[in-house]
Amino acid sequence: MKTRGIKSRFVIEFTQENIDTFDLHDLGEFRHLDSIRGNFGIMDNRCYMMYILFTDYQPPTQGVFSNFKPLVEKQQKIFEQLWSFGISLPSRIKELEHQSDNFIITNPDEIESEIIYMIEQSRKEVLVFSSIKVLNQVLAKGKITFLTRLTHLIKKDVRIRFLVDYFDEQWIKAIDSVNKITKNNHIQLGYVKGLLGKFDETIIISDNKSMIQIKPANNRGRLEGTYSEEKHQIFVQEIMFEKYWNEVQSLSGITNP
Repeated sequence: MKTRGIKSRFVIEFTQENIDTFDLHDLGEFRHLDSIRGNFGIMDNRCYMMYILFTDYQPPTQGVFSNFKPLVEKQQKIFEQLWSFGISLPSRIKELEHQSDNFIITNPDEIESEIIYMIEQSRKEVLVFSSIKVLNQVLAKGKITFLTRLTHLIKKDVRIRFLVDYFDEQWIKAIDSVNKITKNNHIQLGYVKGLLGKFDETIIISDNKSMIQIKPANNRGRLEGTYSEEKHQIFVQEIMFEKYWNEVQSLSGITNP
């Protein structure tokens, strides 16, 4: 694209496994961010496009194209935020050369306790961005406690938003019962099926200050959780949440059960 005079910028998660697969010479400028997922593109500040990914192993067969100005402007702003937080490719290569492992929580009870503690401390907003499968596994024993804490939060006018990958009837009923507690403040629920491709994790963010990210550790069903108060990591995940929230809103997928 450089040879054709087209300026292009990419934000990608470069890892040890994928960095050698990209042909970067003629594409444009690249920056790295951790935990980037999904895809979208903006052309000439006029149109917005994303591919719908049904599997991880086949090329996409469907996409969404929009020149709806409010959506384009929102997503352009999100891209610029991601770009400003990204690190250059040479810096990322140096990071990979000296990469160390993060501290990981592997005890299921400790993961659950950390989630409940975060919820209890929330004062303004809770974001839940999750695979339903992982969320059910994380809260296998503590779902009732989790929902009870959410009930306390909506009574205090804390904003709560869920983005999940699957329409789960049990969660719909549970959230509906919580929403009946108050007239004005309701949990909002959005579905991102088809926008993410393979998505096997749960991310919970509290008040822009703390975050826990839970992923399967191996093929045996064990989970690993990472707790963080690092502002950069939290802000990137919030940007990704808003990116999908905007997309789902534009596709009329936001509900108030």
